[in-house]
Amino acid sequence: MSLEEANIEVYLRIRHPSLDPDEITEELGLKPEHYWMAGDVRPATADTFASSHYAESYWFGLVRVPAEFEKLPDLEVMLVLAATRLKSRKTLWKRITEEGGRAELLVTLQSDDGATNIDLTSETMSMLNGIGLSISIATQSQFAAA
Repeated sequence: MSLEEANIEVYLRIRHPSLDPDEITEELGLKPEHYWMAGDVRPATADTFASSHYAESYWFGLVRVPAEFEKLPDLEVMLVLAATRLKSRKTLWKRITEEGGRAELLVTLQSDDGATNIDLTSETMSMLNGIGLSISIATQSQFAAA
């Protein structure tokens, strides 16, 4: 399977000991899909039976790329576009890292069979490293996602 047959999305995931997710949203100008603040009440689940509190702040949202690139099946181009959009926020990335947090790009690849090869150039990896963003790649079969 090739990337030409894959659906690619790039998300930003931030974990931090105490940073307010609203501050992240304002700084980035992106809307999160999921977020919470350290100390917020964590609802009870079937596994926990009781509520607790989140130990760290969390922010997760889709990094949109220009519309003409949304269906482009090129992982490298998608990462460069996302990194270009985020690189001007170096102060935020530095703060997150210095205060014990972590920021990463999460790339999801959905394909018909779930198998693919992923190749990234050293230039792209260097660009991400220069910004201070880690990368995580998750592959999934579209049949399993349905």
